[in-house]
Amino acid sequence: MLIARHKLRLLISVFLIIVAVSVWINTDERQSNSSQISLKTVSDIDFFIEEAQFKSFDHNGQIHRTATSVKLEHYQQAKQSIAQNMTIDSYRDHQIQASITGLTAIISEQRDDVVFREDVIVTSYKSNIPKSKLETQILTYDRQKQLITTDQFVEFTDTLGNTITATGLSAHINLSTIHLKHNVKGIMNAN
Repeated sequence: MLIARHKLRLLISVFLIIVAVSVWINTDERQSNSSQISLKTVSDIDFFIEEAQFKSFDHNGQIHRTATSVKLEHYQQAKQSIAQNMTIDSYRDHQIQASITGLTAIISEQRDDVVFREDVIVTSYKSNIPKSKLETQILTYDRQKQLITTDQFVEFTDTLGNTITATGLSAHINLSTIHLKHNVKGIMNAN
C-alpha cells in the first residue's frame, strides 16, 4: 500500500509539472526567435508566381515601372513577398531611366519598399545608354519617393571610369543626386 501511494504521488506530481510547463509556454509573452514569423513556413505562403512580370503606368498611361522576377513568393501573414533574381526598371518619357537588380528582394506591403540583397546593381541611363553604375550587397528602394538607401559598402562607377567607394548612401533611383555617408574614397580619371 505504501508503494502504491508513493507511485500515485509521483504520477500526480509529474502531471502537475507537465500542466505548469504547458501553461507557462502558452502564456509567455516574451519575444523569441521561434515565435517570430518565418517566411519559409509552407502554411503561410499565399501564392507564388514563376517568371513574374509586372508593369505600372503613370496618370498619362505611359509605362512608369516594370518588375521581373524568376520566382516570387507572397506570404500573407508577414505581408511581404520574396523575389528571386528581381529587376525593377524605372521609365520616363518612354525611356529607361534606372534599373535595380539583385539576387533576392523582400517586398514589404506595410512600408511600401523593396529590400534588395546579394549582388545588387543600380544602373542609371541617359537616352537608353548606361551612364553610371552602383554596386552593393543590401539596398532599400522606397517606391513612393524613388529613393535608394543603404548602410553597406557601395561602389559607384561612371562611364568615364571614375570610381568612388563609401559606406552608406542615400540617392535618387536614377543616381542624379547621391549622398555618400562615410569612408568616401575615389579614383578620378583626368581626361
